Amino acid sequence: MLLRWSAMLGQYQEGVMKRNNLNHSIVIIAVFVWIGFVCSISFMEAWLKFRPMNVTLPIGLSIGRLIFDALNKMEWIFAFIIIAHILLSKNRTTLFHLIFLAIPIVLLILQTFLLLPALNERVEMILSGNEVSSSFLHFYYLTMELIKVVSLFVFGVFTFIYYENRVLLNNSLKSQSIN
Repeated sequence: MLLRWSAMLGQYQEGVMKRNNLNHSIVIIAVFVWIGFVCSISFMEAWLKFRPMNVTLPIGLSIGRLIFDALNKMEWIFAFIIIAHILLSKNRTTLFHLIFLAIPIVLLILQTFLLLPALNERVEMILSGNEVSSSFLHFYYLTMELIKVVSLFVFGVFTFIYYENRVLLNNSLKSQSIN
């Protein structure tokens, strides 16, 4: 009877481990897809859209505004997925680890509520034919994107290592309890 209960407990723990591994996989996938979105749009699309001869400044700015608004929405979706899975997970991460998630979230808040509205206002002024003075807004945005990508990368690597070590530790404990 004791062996039967032990086997059932082992199957339950395996099921919990598989479910937790799935949660961690979703977090890791969301982090690296988020990085891919930011890199492909902020570091490639932003300047490539002005390269073709037929793309005028107003067309390029309109396309850019549309794409960066869409990127911002996708970033919020990735942030929500990551935060939800961390909060719903029974395995907690370290504070040091979470700092590298807080950095991109804070930058996303700044971009959403400060930088993007200011950049959109400049686009509107240019599209309406007004002269605009030079500004560092694009430089600030690009710097934030770079910091965001590095922070997300560190968070993703730490997440992978942290949960991989937890799986190894749980497997080690499980094999010791069998012996």
